[in-house]
Parts: sequence; structure tokens; C-alpha cells
Amino acid sequence: MPSVAPIGATSLILSTFSADFTGGGSERAGTSWVGNVTHNPTSITVGGTARDENGWGVTGLSLDASAINFLVITARRDTGNTASTLFVQFEDLQLRTRLVSVSTSAFAFGSLTTVTVPLTAWTID
Repeated sequence: MPSVAPIGATSLILSTFSADFTGGGSERAGTSWVGNVTHNPTSITVGGTARDENGWGVTGLSLDASAINFLVITARRDTGNTASTLFVQFEDLQLRTRLVSVSTSAFAFGSLTTVTVPLTAWTID
């Protein structure tokens, strides 16, 4: 999954998952993703026994997403994928969440596919 970037009147790159992208997140401690993520030069590969959970995250970002209208996700499915849905979750300081979901069937097997998800008004800070 090489990039997750909401776009609209303004663009804000959340992560390219590249090794040199600072603040792009990491496996969340205590999840099955620890030890099951391969870091590639411009992407990550999630495999092994990683389960469908909040296994990747970044904390401490201060984002103004008020002008963001779309979330653009570039990813691919690999043979053996069993997750039916990809979730992106945003949390504010009060732990209120905004969840965006995309069917993994929207992504091609073995080749990168870009999916644009329209966002309704943000209800979290």
C-alpha cells in the first residue's frame, strides 16, 4: 500500500509508507501486525498472521482536515488476501473517530490501483 492521501481544495499526504517518509506510522504495539509487515522502499506489505485490526498507526499529528473532500488510496491485493475491507480510521484528541472503509475488491491483484473515496463533512476535531 504505497500511499494514503486525502485530497480536495488542498492536499495532505498522510503516508507514502516509504522508509524515508517521517511521521508515516508503524505497526501498533500489541497487534498481530508486529513482525508481519515488510517495509519496502516505497510501500509496506502486510502478510503472515496479521489480522484485520488497527495494526498500523501514527500518533501526534496535528492535521486540519476541514478542507479535505476525498481520501485517495493507492494499493494492490496480493494472492492470499483474505481481508474483505480496508479501513482508515482518524481519531481526534478526545478519541472521537472517523472511519472510512473500502472494499478490497476495488484493488486489482498484483498491480497498483487508485481508489478515491468522497468524504462527507468532518464531525471530529
